[in-house]
Amino acid sequence: VRSEGCIFCDVSRDKGYHGSMEPDRVITQIAGLPEVDGRKIVFELIDEYPIRSLGKLLEGTERHGIKLSQINLVCRVDGINACADDLPEILSFAQRRDVKIMFASIGFESFADRLLRYFCKGITMAEIVACVETLRRLKDRFGRHLLYRRDEGANHGFIRPTPWDDSETLLEMDRNIFLSRLFE
Repeated sequence: VRSEGCIFCDVSRDKGYHGSMEPDRVITQIAGLPEVDGRKIVFELIDEYPIRSLGKLLEGTERHGIKLSQINLVCRVDGINACADDLPEILSFAQRRDVKIMFASIGFESFADRLLRYFCKGITMAEIVACVETLRRLKDRFGRHLLYRRDEGANHGFIRPTPWDDSETLLEMDRNIFLSRLFE
């Protein structure tokens, strides 16, 4: 069966809005948000792959004199990995303006490669570990300006139980969670 994106996902490629919005329209929407203490309230950037446009959005709001507090992102593991080299510059820009960037929901979905294949995620456990390691390195550098952990308010995608769970996949998930410190 040919599938595009996660078989359980409501944000997959075959759903929702397929176009793009012009940056000025997005900035106009942000400008219309209420403010608390002179900064726009926290908002979520709805996009499976928001990192490429995040830097331009930050620059655009700066040009328009809009002060942000926090941007929440819904991301895919492959999107974070593909933009890992861009993230330090984007986060530096955000940090200089005291804007928090929260990876509020990352579609990890499973910590077993077999289940990831069944879900049609297009990612592997090795890619999940690379993503988490990138976020940990960035967290060490950017501290309170980068949020991604559950204790910081994030709620990541994890599909469990599944129709394919068995003792082998449960053992693999538990092992991967322990070895990669994913319980954190």
